[in-house]
Amino acid sequence: MLGLGALGLGALVWPRPEAVRGGAVVRTPFDGLRFDIDPRWIAGVSRPSRVTTNAMGLRGNLVGDAPRDLLMIGGSTAQCLLLDDADSLDARLEIELRARGLAGARVANAGFAGHPIEALLAELPSFEGARRPAKILGLFGANEVEYFINHAPWATAPNGAMQPGYDLEGPYGPAHRARTFAGWYRPGSRGRFLVRPREAYAQARKTEAMPSHLRAFLAERSAVFGQALAQLADFCAQRRIELVLATQPVDPSEGGRDPTRGWSPFFFAPPGQGFVPSPSLMRGLVAGFNEMLRRFAAARSLALVDLAAEVSREGCFYDQWHFSVEGAQRAATQAGEALAALEWA
Repeated sequence: MLGLGALGLGALVWPRPEAVRGGAVVRTPFDGLRFDIDPRWIAGVSRPSRVTTNAMGLRGNLVGDAPRDLLMIGGSTAQCLLLDDADSLDARLEIELRARGLAGARVANAGFAGHPIEALLAELPSFEGARRPAKILGLFGANEVEYFINHAPWATAPNGAMQPGYDLEGPYGPAHRARTFAGWYRPGSRGRFLVRPREAYAQARKTEAMPSHLRAFLAERSAVFGQALAQLADFCAQRRIELVLATQPVDPSEGGRDPTRGWSPFFFAPPGQGFVPSPSLMRGLVAGFNEMLRRFAAARSLALVDLAAEVSREGCFYDQWHFSVEGAQRAATQAGEALAALEWA
């Protein structure tokens, strides 16, 4: 079973003094960024990418108590930071729902980079009463796995010494980490911000199989994730919000054939923690999380959109799991079909 996770990527948040805080999440109303990505550095994303927020600090539509309002929650896979407002998952999903006969459907995007499910739960009380959506679509998995790989404790050798999970002299080591992540997601870099993280991951010493000493930690994080899912489901049930869950899709390639789409996992392990997984191990961790999500949905009789089975294709991502324009459209088509089949007022 897969564990719970998070990664605090403060660099992806553009706070202002008037920012509204909801638990660990900081949202800024009427904010905006513009990325003009050069396809030589990142393929498949919007050109340009305009990322704006509404009066609630969300992408897409506002959330009200209308019978066809849908709220998306999740991490950066849901947020679609490098996709234009018109290309992001929420915009494409709204078009899909309306095309399937749900006139007046509105989709709000509360995706927030670097935040796992338990950090997002703190914001849920903001979405009730007059701001209660009819349905919530939860897309989790990436940040859960990121937390696990960043906080996994190192093994202890028989002599009591700690055995690092990554090369301390390598690109993720203390002497090189600042260079590895310099300029992360800086709008004016035209996409060069992913070059160093990709190179770092390609050069890093990677773990191919799950180390035995981490199984207890994985079980611990799995339990936390299960509890958070239960809290989310209970919140929705008590407020008569239909909860729909979606699995996390992943790039099926090894991340090395196309330099404009290379893997760049967010590795920010604190001292004494963390390991760098190979693409196959990373996919295995995500697959374990997805299976846990499927079982939870079945046990609670919740609708499930299996994006992992339908969207895990080459060309759908610009790194290991963030959508390209093609990927967001495929995900919206799959989710739109599943959501339109449900009962709506």
